[in-house]
Amino acid sequence: MATSIENSNSIQNSDLNTNNESESSSSQCDNNGFQKINDHHLNSNTTTTNNILVWKRRFYTRIKNNLWILGFLGSLSIPLLCGLSYALTWQKGHYHPIFPYVSDSASFLPAANYFSQLLDMIAIIFTITIWARYKQFKYYLTRLLPNSTNKHINNPYKLRLLHQMNFYFLIFGLIAPFGLVLIGNFRIVENMTGHMFGVTVLFGFIPIIMLIQIYLIEQLYRCDRIESRAISLMIITSFNIISTFTSSLTALIAVLYHGSPFKYWDNNFRLYWSSDMDGYEWHLASTIAEWAAIISFAPLLFSTSQRLRLFQHWDQVSF
Repeated sequence: MATSIENSNSIQNSDLNTNNESESSSSQCDNNGFQKINDHHLNSNTTTTNNILVWKRRFYTRIKNNLWILGFLGSLSIPLLCGLSYALTWQKGHYHPIFPYVSDSASFLPAANYFSQLLDMIAIIFTITIWARYKQFKYYLTRLLPNSTNKHINNPYKLRLLHQMNFYFLIFGLIAPFGLVLIGNFRIVENMTGHMFGVTVLFGFIPIIMLIQIYLIEQLYRCDRIESRAISLMIITSFNIISTFTSSLTALIAVLYHGSPFKYWDNNFRLYWSSDMDGYEWHLASTIAEWAAIISFAPLLFSTSQRLRLFQHWDQVSF
C-alpha cells in the first residue's frame, strides 16, 4: 500500500515538474518573442531616425547649394528698383524729369512703397549673401590653406591676418544692409537727416566690403589658385568708388552756387532744379554719377553670387 502511494506521489511530482518546465519553456518563448519584437521596433525607429537625418542633411545642403540664386535675384532687383521708381514718379510730375536723385524719384506714392519694400528685400538678400560668402572664405582658411605648400600664405601670421579680414568682411557686411533699411524707410522728403545717414552707411561700407573681398580672393588665387582672380570685382569696385566720390563732389559744388550745403534740405529747391538755375550742370553730373554708383551694386552682387555658385563643398559647411 505504501509503495503504491509513493508511486502515486512520484507520478504527481513528475507531472508537476513537467508542467513547470513546459510553463517555463512557454514563458521563455514568449520573452524571446517580445524581445525580437522590441528589437525590430528599435531597429525600425533607428532606421527611420537615420533616414530623417539623411533627408535633412540633403535638404540643407541643397539650400546652401542654391544660396547664390538670392544674390542673382538681388542683382536684377537693383536696376528694376531704380527704373520703376523713376517711371512711376515722373508720371506724377513730382520732379524735373531729367535724372533726379534716385531717392527723390522714390519719395512719393506709390513709388515710395515699392522702393521701401524692394530695399528691405535687397537688404535681406545682401545679408544672406555676405554670411554665405563669409562661411565660404572660412572653409578655405580652415580646410585648404593649412594644407598648402605655399609658405607665403600658409604661415601663422598670414593665416591670422586672413581670418581677421574675413571677420571684418562679415561685420561690415552686416552693417551695410542697415543703410538700405534706413534709406527705404526714411524718405528723403520727410526725414533728410535719417535718409542721409543711411546713404552714408551704405556708400561708406560697400566699397570697404568689396575691397576686403578682393584682397581675400587675391590671396586665395596666389595660394594654389583656389579662386580665380577678382578682375571684374576690381573694375566694378573702382567704378563705384569713383562714381560715389564724383557724385558727392559735384553735389557740393552745385549747391554752393546757392549758399549753404543745407540748401539740399529744401525739397522744392532740390526736386525742381531746372536747367536755367545756377549750378544745374554740376547738379546733373551729381545725379548721373549717383545713378551709376547705385547701378554698379548690381554687378558687384552678381559677381559675388557666381562665386558662391561655383563652390562645391557646401555639404562640408555648417551654418
